[in-house]
Amino acid sequence: MKINILLFISLITIGCRPDVKHSNISNNNEKSLISYASHFELIKSKGDFLLHFISPDSGEIELRFFLTKDAENSKNGYTTITIPTSKLIALSGTSIGMLSTLNEQDRIVGVSGKNYIYDKQTLERIKNNQIIEVGVESNLPLEKIIQIKAQLILYSGFGSDFPGSKKLNALGIKSLPIYDWRETHPLGKAEWIKLFGALSDKTEAAERYFNKIESKYLELKEEVKLLNDMPTVLSGNILGDIWYAPSGNSFVAQMLEDANVKYKYQSTLGTGSVQLSLERVIKENTETDYWINPGFSSRDAILELNHKLKHIDPLEKNTYCYSHNTNLFWERSTIEPHNVLSDFIHIFHPEVKTSDSLYFYKNIK
Repeated sequence: MKINILLFISLITIGCRPDVKHSNISNNNEKSLISYASHFELIKSKGDFLLHFISPDSGEIELRFFLTKDAENSKNGYTTITIPTSKLIALSGTSIGMLSTLNEQDRIVGVSGKNYIYDKQTLERIKNNQIIEVGVESNLPLEKIIQIKAQLILYSGFGSDFPGSKKLNALGIKSLPIYDWRETHPLGKAEWIKLFGALSDKTEAAERYFNKIESKYLELKEEVKLLNDMPTVLSGNILGDIWYAPSGNSFVAQMLEDANVKYKYQSTLGTGSVQLSLERVIKENTETDYWINPGFSSRDAILELNHKLKHIDPLEKNTYCYSHNTNLFWERSTIEPHNVLSDFIHIFHPEVKTSDSLYFYKNIK
């Protein structure tokens, strides 16, 4: 349950998205590579890159990095990172998923822990002691990080400050917040692969991959947008006494909208989660068509959590989740939003043949 609890915490802490202040591109030699993402900018500047991380809370640029192949290059007001970087510590599954998409897992020298990893090559390298487990980002073993000569730490940014960042930076080890989980559009989440492309000197490969999945995602959205049959959908589950459902401006709500369904809490405000009483959810979902993301892989496990959930009508036959292979979902869904959307269409609009089978999701019985 640990990974689910972390997700709930991340959703709770997200408020309404602030107005993001992107940089003005005034130089003909500079080109922004970002179209959907709100929390980072990647600007190509001749043969180098300007990398800006934008605070999800204030909308202001909080960190500036200059990515260059020439270690002697620098830019005023920017911290220099020489690319390609060869030794990365990836503290989230999505970072591993993006690096594996580019076939760059060999750059990983540290991970949070093996229990939440899907990529077989990364697991094999952990087994062979080529990658160390460093634990959660709130309590990293600085001595180990220094010992393996890591160059970059890619962290999720759940807290306000990254522990030990000043000491690590003084030793030449940079820390980069990966805010993909704070994005509100599925393609904005996936677009973070362009950052990993820049770090591994595979910018063109990253752009080709993103353009391909963007095209697939938009084609799927187009295919169902005129369907008149719009089933009703509930998403989420309870933690303690509170039901957490994706808010109306969240990436989950966006994807459900793109799947052309009626999400029960589409009208709620915010980009994270809305907190509801279980009694309200039961009352409002006695005739809902589908329930997704209950967080468990069987009906018995759901009812063991709270027997009152039996009153949610779709539990009997129309409940779907990724829990049969959670690691696959956490590692790959961000970088494969087209496959999530395809699953949704397969579930909600079975008359539309987008695929022969489900990719991430499975019917809960």
